[in-house]
Amino acid sequence: MAGALPSLGGLNPLQLENASIGLYPPPESTWRIEFRQKIENDSVRGLLQVVDITVTGGPVQEQREMLDALGPNIMPMFEGFTPSVLNDKLIVVCSDKSKSYLQWQYEIPYVGIMPPYGVPPASVLPGGSPYVFLQRAFGAPPVGLNGKLYTWEQAPGLVPSISLDVWLLKHVLGFGGYPSRR
Repeated sequence: MAGALPSLGGLNPLQLENASIGLYPPPESTWRIEFRQKIENDSVRGLLQVVDITVTGGPVQEQREMLDALGPNIMPMFEGFTPSVLNDKLIVVCSDKSKSYLQWQYEIPYVGIMPPYGVPPASVLPGGSPYVFLQRAFGAPPVGLNGKLYTWEQAPGLVPSISLDVWLLKHVLGFGGYPSRR
């Protein structure tokens, strides 16, 4: 029979939710969280293990609000660390605002010899891994941030390591598709 509808069992639930209105979340509704760790040699303080969390992507007009939403959850996790001058900042790239990013950076003394290429032998990220860190900082997903619900997942196609582990903070579709923009 020409024009027959597919069986409902063969459809993805996400497709069903959006089929009636034709909306999908725009790509800018996903934020990229990079967890980086390295050993640096400070001429005054000696060897330091540095934890850097950088958040990119998302709508440019929501970057300040996302900084305000993430900061109160991230900063208490780093008790015992020294915040760097690049901590809890919105770094604005004036020539291209879409390349602006959010950054948190913490340091802790490193005891031992400088490892090859400054790659730490073990993670000092609270919780030991980005997944546990996110769970402890925000609770189980979905989590409310900046008036929206988000979930996280490891970025596909990248092998996680101590020196770089990338996660995606994805907006969860609400009832009837993407929620209205205020």
